[in-house]
Amino acid sequence: MPISKTIKKLKIGEKKVVIVFSNDEKLEIAPDVYTDFHLFKGKEITNKEINEIKRRNDLDKYLKYAFKLTSERNYSKHQIKEKLLKKGASEDQIEDIIDTLVKYSLIDDKELLKEVLEYADYKHYGFNRIKDELFKKGISSKYIDELAYDESREYKHALLLLKDYEKKYSKYNYASLKEHIYQAYLRQGYNTDIASKCLEKISPMDIKKEKELLKEDYQKLLKKYQNKLPKGELKDKIINSLLNKGYSYKYILEIKEK
Repeated sequence: MPISKTIKKLKIGEKKVVIVFSNDEKLEIAPDVYTDFHLFKGKEITNKEINEIKRRNDLDKYLKYAFKLTSERNYSKHQIKEKLLKKGASEDQIEDIIDTLVKYSLIDDKELLKEVLEYADYKHYGFNRIKDELFKKGISSKYIDELAYDESREYKHALLLLKDYEKKYSKYNYASLKEHIYQAYLRQGYNTDIASKCLEKISPMDIKKEKELLKEDYQKLLKKYQNKLPKGELKDKIINSLLNKGYSYKYILEIKEK
């Protein structure tokens, strides 16, 4: 097997350069790789150099992909690594690419963390949700562990969500409304203390509305069970079901009498 090959011809295009060797074997490479290796017609290159050209060409392909990603938005080192692995890049290639991206400040975990925190304020995320988002972004746990819990910040942002939550769950009776809002706060990343404090700020019960909802639920239950249960059991079933929904026993008896 020959230890070197001679370049017979070069076809130089905008997007690729085709190298034709003396044995008519062809090799396609990126223009940047062609420039870096100073290739020309008649040049003799060793198999070791050809392998290096191929390695550099593969790296160039993955590097351009990484450049495209980072031009669209911020990524963490972990995210870039995961995407390059899916593209078929090797660990060594990924290390070289990440070093290049860091060198040109195209990936920066600290900057991405700042961006996530700003977005979290905009969306009124609680501390637990913020940490989850940072983990999903692949930001170093070192930076996440440095975050300090700020109760005043949590309470301020949680209160900003209260009116929207009240509107969103307004179709429920008062007890169910409170439970839905409480669970919504937990999903948004707030702890139980903050969720409970916000519940204390909920608008007072609208008694007229509460009785209207109670009447609707009473009629639904009556329709559902009246032909399936004896009268005594029917009464207990309806009352217990309404109590489980959070209605006042006093109001249930009022509706029942009516």
